[in-house]
Amino acid sequence: MKLLLVLVVSILFGCAESFKVQSDSGDTESFSDSSAEDQLLLMIQMTRHGARSTISTRKEPNVNTKDWEMGLGELTPSGERQHYLLGNKQRRKFITDEIHHLSEDFDPREVYVISTNYNRTIMSAYSENQGWYPLGSVEEVLPEQKNTALPPFEIDNIEETLNDLGNDPTMHGYQPIPIHVGGDDFAHIFQAHDAKTCPVVNQFAQKVRDEAKFTEINEKYKDNILKQIRENWEVDEDLDFKSVGHLADQFYTAYFDDRLVQKYQLPVETVDKIMADQFYYFNFYFDEMVRIATSNFLNFLYSTFDAKILSTLTDMDDVNWIKSKKLIYISAHDSTAAAVLSGIEQKQEYQPFYATHNLIQLWKKAGTNGDKDEDYYVKWIYNDKALNINNKCDEEGRCPYDLLKEYLKSREYQGDDWLAACKGTQSNWLGGYHIILSTFGGVVALGFVSYLMMKKFMIHS
Repeated sequence: MKLLLVLVVSILFGCAESFKVQSDSGDTESFSDSSAEDQLLLMIQMTRHGARSTISTRKEPNVNTKDWEMGLGELTPSGERQHYLLGNKQRRKFITDEIHHLSEDFDPREVYVISTNYNRTIMSAYSENQGWYPLGSVEEVLPEQKNTALPPFEIDNIEETLNDLGNDPTMHGYQPIPIHVGGDDFAHIFQAHDAKTCPVVNQFAQKVRDEAKFTEINEKYKDNILKQIRENWEVDEDLDFKSVGHLADQFYTAYFDDRLVQKYQLPVETVDKIMADQFYYFNFYFDEMVRIATSNFLNFLYSTFDAKILSTLTDMDDVNWIKSKKLIYISAHDSTAAAVLSGIEQKQEYQPFYATHNLIQLWKKAGTNGDKDEDYYVKWIYNDKALNINNKCDEEGRCPYDLLKEYLKSREYQGDDWLAACKGTQSNWLGGYHIILSTFGGVVALGFVSYLMMKKFMIHS
């Protein structure tokens, strides 16, 4: 398996690795062509799931909320609506009204949807897909197929059901869209910030409490929100800005879903900030932890863009339609968003809200041949705000691809053995394997791109 994957990566991406043209200048490039004339090639969208019930298993007697009938950590109707509205907004922008990037009807060659293995992320993706491709957008059944498109068993009231369906294959023209759920390779790219994927997370968590910055951040909250929680909610424990997380989660989920019944409420803006600080000054305080958590995703990002550019240049396609691929949608978590933002040094003042989205777009500049990296740029949009990555992007949010790729590479994990670092051990049993893969562009990130180019390596749903 190891040798086969190495061969696949080398064959598919040996040429991609050779597709490198150094920029003549490290300065931000000017773009003479109007962006309206430029060509949008590929979008990678990563979202946080929508509003959910609390994930805290602790029930504080003075932080009472109405019961969560759907269980812990599950998507709420509010969360479903959030993602439907996001999908509807994106449909109008990228399909019907502004940029006709995707086909009006779902095309599996164009769209690839991935989710972490949680109900709330999978359901968020389903809800958003309904916005991208609403009821009635499904391809109709041909008249001659109406009497043959039947299962191999009898159905009561079949004539009534067929009459209700009309020419639609599903009721009301619902468009099914596959959502792929990944295994270990997926987790190494999108969930390396999780201790279940990378146990070293726990080691950094112990270490950070000894840092002066931890004390500094804690002082910011000690005499206000932490004191208020202890006194007004009668919480009989020492709290810091990290350990208060379960209480903040209980409050925020209930506040958002209008389920609060306790007498005392917290200042919501402060809750947003303390939840952000839990990510940026605890989980992702150490740069080494950030690199371990995000290295494979950053590699996946520019490797996917390289593969897209190469397939466009060579006019080559495969069974997974990398040349035709226009949207890769990843449904994930607030921790995923915070990790990625930390990886590109774009820490935010507030937590990644429900239905937060990073939209990363690869564009080809008008009037160029597209045979070098300088012919492309990237827009990185975070909740409708263009990020200025490494201060190399112009006022329109256009980041020269050659400079962005160079920066992303500089932000990868710099050690010899990412997997050993992830595990928090000195084991080198996969070290040589990792080094071989790195030669062709990076561990499982390239392996993941190969999913899109070879069915054998696609994520199993």
